[in-house]
Amino acid sequence: MSQKDSIPVFGNATYTWNIKLYEKLGFLCVDWSSNAPFSPQDANIAIYIAPLSEPYPRGADKGYISIAGQLSGTWETGLPWGSGYYAAINATLSTGNYRYIVTAGPTVA
Repeated sequence: MSQKDSIPVFGNATYTWNIKLYEKLGFLCVDWSSNAPFSPQDANIAIYIAPLSEPYPRGADKGYISIAGQLSGTWETGLPWGSGYYAAINATLSTGNYRYIVTAGPTVA
């Protein structure tokens, strides 16, 4: 077969990341999960709070935890339940910046 007659070969995979904010005993809790066959090497979940009238907040984090190596879990944040909380699973890029993998919010109490 000549170079011009070669047939391209393709591959594709899709993975789901989930994040849920909920109230438990008056406090904000977060569940996360993924069906990816790999775990994040440098990722965290960050909690943000902003008035409900604002778009997704940046840089106003109220706390975060590392989820490196974890595909699922629960975080009892210790923050009182209320309106205006957002959460994001963030992955750190090679540039040192981060990218949202998935976001949720705002909560409404």
